[in-house]
Amino acid sequence: YEMAGKRQRKQWLQSLHTKVGLSYFGGKSIIGKYIFNHIFNLTTKMIQDGKRPEIFIDAFTGGGKMGLSVPHGWYPIIVMNDLDYGVYSFYKCCMNNHIELIHMIEQLGKIMSSSMFKIFLTTRENRDLNMIAAGAMTFWCTASSFNCMLDPDSARYNLAHVKEEKGQNGEPLYDQTEEAANIEKIIKISKKRIPALHKQLIEENYIIENLDYKELIKKYNGLEWKDQTQKKEDEPHPPIEENKRKNKLWYFDP
Repeated sequence: YEMAGKRQRKQWLQSLHTKVGLSYFGGKSIIGKYIFNHIFNLTTKMIQDGKRPEIFIDAFTGGGKMGLSVPHGWYPIIVMNDLDYGVYSFYKCCMNNHIELIHMIEQLGKIMSSSMFKIFLTTRENRDLNMIAAGAMTFWCTASSFNCMLDPDSARYNLAHVKEEKGQNGEPLYDQTEEAANIEKIIKISKKRIPALHKQLIEENYIIENLDYKELIKKYNGLEWKDQTQKKEDEPHPPIEENKRKNKLWYFDP
C-alpha cells in the first residue's frame, strides 16, 4: 500500500473483504472503504515518519466493521470498545464463550416475538444481566429491528408483516409463517458468523473494552482512568505505561 499509486490503492480497497459482528444502525456498507482509505493513508504516513502504529483503537465499535476488517498484520493490537453493555457483551462472548452465546441465541429464538423484542430492548443493557444473555438479546434486537435500531423509543419489530386483524388487547398480529422463517434464518446466521468471529478474535490480538471514550483515551494514553465495570467506591486503575509508550491510531465514529 505504501508503494502503490492512487489507482492501485483504489483497486486494492475495492477488493478488501469487510466483516461485520452485529447488524447495526449507521453501518459502513457505503462509506466504509472511503474511511479505510483515510485510515490506511494515515497508517502509511505514520510508518514513513518512523511511528508505525502498534495499536488500532475503534472507540465506538457498534457493528464492528472497522475493527474487524482492518487487514491482518497491519496492527499488532486491535482494541474494540463500546460503552453499550449489550454490544460489549456480544463481542466479549464471541471471544470467550461463543458456544454458550450461540446456544442462548437459539433458546431465545424459541420465544422470539414482537413482545419479547420490546423486553430485550429494555433489559439488554442491565449490567446485572448475565453477559451471555445480554449479548444474545443484543444480537436478536439488531437482527430483528427495522434499520437495526436499538433505541427502545424508536426501534420497530421487523421479522414479519402485520396482519390486518388485531388481537384482543389491540396489539398487532404478525404473519407467523414469515416470522418463523426469519427467526430460523437469524439463528443460521449466528451459527455461521459467531464461530468466524471467535476464530478471528482469538487468533489475532484483540482487546474488547467497555469504557466511556474519555476513559478509553486516558487508559491507552497511560493516564488515570476508571473501569466502567468497577463499583463507584473502587479506586481508579493505575496508569498503563506499556500502552503509553506504544504508537496508536485512533478511530472515532460516534
